[in-house]
Amino acid sequence: MERYPINEHIEIYGEDPSGRPVIIVNEEDPLDKIYNDLKTRYSFTLIRIKDLNWLDDMSPWYCKALFKGDKDCGGNALDHLKKVEMLTSFIRKKFDPCSVFIAGYSLGGLFALYAAINSDLFDGVISASGSFWYPDFIDYARKRKISDKVRYIYFSIGDKEAAVRNKILRKVEENTRLLADHYRSKGIETAFVLNKGNHFQNSKERLNEGITWILERQKPA
Repeated sequence: MERYPINEHIEIYGEDPSGRPVIIVNEEDPLDKIYNDLKTRYSFTLIRIKDLNWLDDMSPWYCKALFKGDKDCGGNALDHLKKVEMLTSFIRKKFDPCSVFIAGYSLGGLFALYAAINSDLFDGVISASGSFWYPDFIDYARKRKISDKVRYIYFSIGDKEAAVRNKILRKVEENTRLLADHYRSKGIETAFVLNKGNHFQNSKERLNEGITWILERQKPA
């Protein structure tokens, strides 16, 4: 395998990224099923960043655990973003892909949008069931200009994610809709998809749908 930056922490699915769309996903589990489902329909490269300290690497700033017994979120997203940028810059310079997208589920979906706000290396965002309950994040996102490079943003959320007792988590659907409306108002092609189920159901299927939506928009006219 080509020696990429953070090589020991990535898994690559697909052919040489040259001239193809590249999807970078921060994800703890393998993505074989998604890639195998999509490779017969689309020419693309899928890269999984693994071995994550999930609660720290995906969180933009410190957040106390919502539930007793859970760990706090450490807020190391900016440091992790620097590693993602190293990888993305290398891919862009060496292979000249037609586009690069950042994707993730749950806190990974939150990080994907955070990355596009704080970097100019991504053409779009896939946020599946993004953790947009995160304290102060909605104001943070709406007050900061997202990169001009971003052309597409895909948001999805489960239709039962708002039906929880916790008053913070209960706002996740409303917040996701607010973000979708915000980016549409900026002229970015933005999807908002309401999936069936709660936060813990069909995570790979939801990521698959978001990646499909993005790849459909990469087909030659």
